[in-house]
Amino acid sequence: MGQTFSKLNAKPTNGSEGSKKLISIPDLIREPDFMEKLLLYFERKNIFQSVSVSVKINKNVPLELFAPTIRKLVLKYPMLFMFPVGNEPKIMWEPLPDIIISDVFEINQDVTDDLLVDTFDTTLLNLFSIVERHRQKKPLWKLVYFEKVNWITFHCAHCFTDGGSILAYLKEFVEKLNDIDVSAGKNQVFCIKEDLPWLETGIPAPFFERVKFRPNFRTKVSAAAIKAAIGLFPTLVTALLETRLENLLFVDRLPVPFSPRCFFESESVISETSSLNNATAMFIHLSREELSVVLTACKAHHVKLQTYVILVYVQTVHEIRPDLYLQKFLKVGCAVSFRNIYKQLTDHSTYLGNEGRFDDGFYTFVAKYFLDPGTTLSWESVKKYNDFLHRTINSAEWINDFYIASHAVLPDHIMDPKMDIKKDDCFLFATNLGHVEVIDHGETGNFQIDDILFTPSRGVTIGTHHVTMSSTTKVGLHVGFSDGDANINDWNLFRSKFKYNMCRFSGEP
Repeated sequence: MGQTFSKLNAKPTNGSEGSKKLISIPDLIREPDFMEKLLLYFERKNIFQSVSVSVKINKNVPLELFAPTIRKLVLKYPMLFMFPVGNEPKIMWEPLPDIIISDVFEINQDVTDDLLVDTFDTTLLNLFSIVERHRQKKPLWKLVYFEKVNWITFHCAHCFTDGGSILAYLKEFVEKLNDIDVSAGKNQVFCIKEDLPWLETGIPAPFFERVKFRPNFRTKVSAAAIKAAIGLFPTLVTALLETRLENLLFVDRLPVPFSPRCFFESESVISETSSLNNATAMFIHLSREELSVVLTACKAHHVKLQTYVILVYVQTVHEIRPDLYLQKFLKVGCAVSFRNIYKQLTDHSTYLGNEGRFDDGFYTFVAKYFLDPGTTLSWESVKKYNDFLHRTINSAEWINDFYIASHAVLPDHIMDPKMDIKKDDCFLFATNLGHVEVIDHGETGNFQIDDILFTPSRGVTIGTHHVTMSSTTKVGLHVGFSDGDANINDWNLFRSKFKYNMCRFSGEP
């Protein structure tokens, strides 16, 4: 693909000199970040399927609006026309030569059930095959419009964008529907040769460059030393690093050596044939009034909603299968958005689709901890793990470890020894979009977002249980989860008990 750009490296000459920086091909090429490479590894190996966020539109969208609106979005956000080229250690983001509308837009006229009703086939929300997109060198995303129920779903790879960016894309897409020139629509959404002069920005900067992170001397030396050691003994050094990091996940206790008897492991190995790659999404919904009660209880006990949801979920698993997991260490992973930590980055929750430009890209890392054996739901246990999580993500050690991993380790070092051999050991992974602000246009008749649904992803590396959360002022809270645990036989029973527990425990003094 690199040869495609040999004739395009010159700056375009049109436009007023000095009025703005003209974008050239080199501005659209860079090496992926560590997390981008790791997720790309998952996707190419077909052990992670896709990310999916859906929004409910207040009224029917004329089909002729989609192509020009999508084109505007693509021209504004270059990550939408990027594609990863090459293999380690020389992977690069490069622009696709072109995008046609059929590659990135689909109309579903068959679905008549709203996405929130129990009869809706949720497999439609994460059927998108990322591995096929990688193989075919096509755009790594797609919009699906459920025409009869006015929902739009954004499917995409995770290697180039996080949940916050997807949500920002959807916010802007809906706002652009209110101000679009239908005559601008055409089958070709993007062409690098024709559209280069229209671009206003290049590819988003890597995370550490974007936030101007300055590692201390010890961190820089550690990264260099570990990189050199991995070059000599990749499997051994990576295993030692993982053991060190695992020992940091024990909460208020000394580390315990791993054994299958004491720690949770998935029943299948990490491979594309794992049943976790075919899990089906389910949801519970809390009304604004129910959510208000839960939030009041969390505030009274000085904890965040996310940890409460995690502990309620695990408690529900224990109630369904008290014989299975209660006496084991259970690893919990939480996606942490750097947008909530570094003020240089736009916050996806408060960002609105009619203002400025969002800092899109992948600016997310993971924090983990072990739930102790015998952990059941109480406000004391919620606070214990809530406090540990927030101490972790606000510590210098956590971000320094991320820097070292990013500059010393390749995903191949971590994953190659595990593929088709080891079992995944993450019990539950939580991804929380938080409370999301959207524009309410009132009685103007403009298009607006009325609801947001965040679908759990399918994949063997994101936990046997994957929990997603999103809330809005208009509707309340949606919690998604997947039926990947074959030891739970009645998922409808689980869903009703989970919803019951969410409300019941929050009402306790």
